[in-house]
Amino acid sequence: MSLRRAFIWFALVSLVPAGCAGTRTAPPLPVVSKDPRVLAKTQKSLLLAPMPGDTYASLAAAYLGDARKAWLLEKANKTPAPVPGEPLLAPLSPPWRGGVSRSGYQRVPVLLYHNFSKRSSSGMTISEAKFDQQMRYLKEHGHTTLTLDEFYNFIENKAPAPPKSVLITIDDGWRNTWSIALPILEKHGHKAVLFIYSDFVGKGGGLSWDRLRDLEKRGVTIESHTKSHREVAVQSPGESLLAYTEALAREITVPHEAIQANLGRAPGVLAYPYGGTNRFFTGLLRQMGYRGAMLAANGSNPFFLDPFRVGRTAVHGEWSMDTFIRFLKTFEEADIP
Repeated sequence: MSLRRAFIWFALVSLVPAGCAGTRTAPPLPVVSKDPRVLAKTQKSLLLAPMPGDTYASLAAAYLGDARKAWLLEKANKTPAPVPGEPLLAPLSPPWRGGVSRSGYQRVPVLLYHNFSKRSSSGMTISEAKFDQQMRYLKEHGHTTLTLDEFYNFIENKAPAPPKSVLITIDDGWRNTWSIALPILEKHGHKAVLFIYSDFVGKGGGLSWDRLRDLEKRGVTIESHTKSHREVAVQSPGESLLAYTEALAREITVPHEAIQANLGRAPGVLAYPYGGTNRFFTGLLRQMGYRGAMLAANGSNPFFLDPFRVGRTAVHGEWSMDTFIRFLKTFEEADIP
């Protein structure tokens, strides 16, 4: 692309947002920067001139603030890598949030794991070899594992997510999350979220707070799975309505305070024990300022989903790779006019 054509292209992109057919008042002309890579800039975009050695990741880190946003540059320019001297567009405010196109819309599958084993796979327990195979498949087939914040930015339609995004979640807080799952996640460069119930921390096979702090330092976000892992949607036999109400409040506040005290930050998302909830419990979460919560119902999630009813697919130890792959649905075809 010639420099003259690049400037014309940049001006058109800056003046008319994607999907806008009407006329608009022209914004100020692009400003030329002293940065040798920046040919021009507006509030929405940069026009960059890559130099030898530049990659989408290095340019994303320098100009978008995060190397993980390299996919935005690749999508905006439709080339596999930057070419020195060939101008490229860097969108500061991407127009394609929500992953909606004329052929359908994006979905983000959320995978749910519980327990890990050195050898055996059955029920909710996944063997080390099988987990490694699944994580390797995600990496080799171009899937991006999101952080919890990136996932909710997508759900809330605040920011786009890469086209083949996945969220990995783990429930309960067994010690083998640290000894088996963590090395495999790190090996393949994946992020994950661990939902703990505070009564289990440091007890039996549960992780200690020291291990949980180490997990957070190494890319696993720690969130709440309630205090005792009781079924919050069900009132126990003989439990009065007042006792039930008070118990549900403790299921939220006790782990909230424990995570705040031991990890230095408040949790913002909760995984419902046994995957279920009711309006009262979800209402308490909303009142406490939680960002969302997660079920255990199968399915991938579009951006227009209720953030307190995020679906998760529980991965079973008996699954074949074909079954695992079938649940990685990242796009829903639909005839959108």
